[in-house]
Amino acid sequence: MLNIEWTRVARQDLGEIVGFIANDNPLAARKMKALIMEAVIPAARHPRIFRRGRVDGTHEIPLHPHYLLVYQVLETHIRVLRVLHTRRQYP
Repeated sequence: MLNIEWTRVARQDLGEIVGFIANDNPLAARKMKALIMEAVIPAARHPRIFRRGRVDGTHEIPLHPHYLLVYQVLETHIRVLRVLHTRRQYP
């Protein structure tokens, strides 16, 4: 299994998502954070299991109907680049 590196921007994305959800429902926010953190584990085991990303050299994990995790496969680890709401323009 490869190590998982979260970029500063990805951690910031995660914090913003969890904070937004927590304003209305703290329990749902904790569940969403767990879902996001756990979703990347299969990618660490099988790095190319998820679809190729819209940006060259990336892969995308559909987390939920509204969220998408973007990561990059490197030689020794995977790098989580972003956690995005699907309504955001990307790339």
